[in-house]
Amino acid sequence: MAMSRLTPELRQELNVLQWHVRQAPASTDIIWENMQQDEFNRNLKSWLLFFALLFICIMFLTPMTLVDNLSPIINSYTNGKSDFFAVAL
Repeated sequence: MAMSRLTPELRQELNVLQWHVRQAPASTDIIWENMQQDEFNRNLKSWLLFFALLFICIMFLTPMTLVDNLSPIINSYTNGKSDFFAVAL
């Protein structure tokens, strides 16, 4: 069925003939208690992941922003102009 819809080029690219497919385990072999999490744990993990990614983004972006904002001040000192307040404003 699905194999007939694939073009020969796509079959070769995906190595379809080398796939090994097996049947899913019986429902009695699955530990169903491990499949479910209560809503609190799900929400806790989502929020922890969100704040971890937010923290990482802030840690990477803050130094770049500081360097970008300090570059006019640094350039003024290297060019001999020492008027700090004029550059800072």
